[in-house]
Amino acid sequence: MAPETDAAPTADLSVSKTDGVLIYPPGGAVTYTIVVTNNGPAPVIGATIFDNPPAQILSWIWTCVADSGATCAAGPVIALPFSDTIGIPVGKKVTYTVVASVDIAAVGDMANLVTVTAPVAIPDPIPGNNTSTDTDVHPTADLAVTMTDMVVIYVPGGTVIYTITVTNAGPSNVIGATFSDAIPAQIDFWTWTCAPDLGALCTTGPTPSIVAYSDTVNIPIGKRIVYTVVAHVSAGAVGPMVNTASITAPLPLYPDPNMVNNTASDIDTP
Repeated sequence: MAPETDAAPTADLSVSKTDGVLIYPPGGAVTYTIVVTNNGPAPVIGATIFDNPPAQILSWIWTCVADSGATCAAGPVIALPFSDTIGIPVGKKVTYTVVASVDIAAVGDMANLVTVTAPVAIPDPIPGNNTSTDTDVHPTADLAVTMTDMVVIYVPGGTVIYTITVTNAGPSNVIGATFSDAIPAQIDFWTWTCAPDLGALCTTGPTPSIVAYSDTVNIPIGKRIVYTVVAHVSAGAVGPMVNTASITAPLPLYPDPNMVNNTASDIDTP
C-alpha cells in the first residue's frame, strides 16, 4: 500500500492600498485604507505587514480593525516605518486606516508601498499580490490672466476701464496665489473692484490706489475672478500706455505647468 502524502499548507495573502486621491496636499494630510486578506486555503498566524513612508510624509497614525478571528495591532501606532504581526483565518481580513501628514515642502510623486509576508511555515503561492502601491502626484495648477480695456487709443485726462480675468485650469485648487499689476506711468490713480466665482476669494473693493496693485487670491479648479479697474489718465500723458498684470502661484505648493499665460498686457496709444 502506497504511503499517503499530504500537501503542505499554503495561504494566498493579498494586500490593497488607496488614499482615494490622485493629488496630495503639501502641508495637509492623506488617509490610506490598507486591507490584508487571506484567500486560503490555510489560515495564517504570524504574517507580517511592513510599510516604509515615502519622503513626503512627516508622520502618520495607524489603527487596525480585524475581522472576527483575525488579529492585528489595534493602535494607534505612530512608528516610522510601520510593521505589524497579524493572524488571518481563511476568507477574513484586517483593515488599517492610516492618517499621514504631508510635508509642506514636499515635491515629486508620493509613492507609498506596503508589503505583506506570509510566515515561512505557510508559503504564499501567489506572491504577485503581496504588495500594493498608492501613487499621488504633486499638485499643479495652470493659472492664466487676460486683460482688455476695449480701446486702442487713450485720451489724456480721460478714463479707461480694464477688465482683468484670472482663471485656474487645474488640476488643483490654488490657495494664496498673488495677483499683481504695476500702474502705467500715464495713470494718475485707479480704483479696483473684484467679483469672484463661488468658492474663489479676492479683495472685492472698491480699492483706490495711486501705486501698483496686489492681491492674494484663492481659485478653485475651473473658477475665475474678474477685476474691474477704473483708471484715470493723466492730462499730460504721452507715449504708449502699457498695462501688464500677472498671476503667480505660491511655490513650491502649486508649480504652474504653463507659465506663458501667467501675464497679460494691454497697450493703448495716445
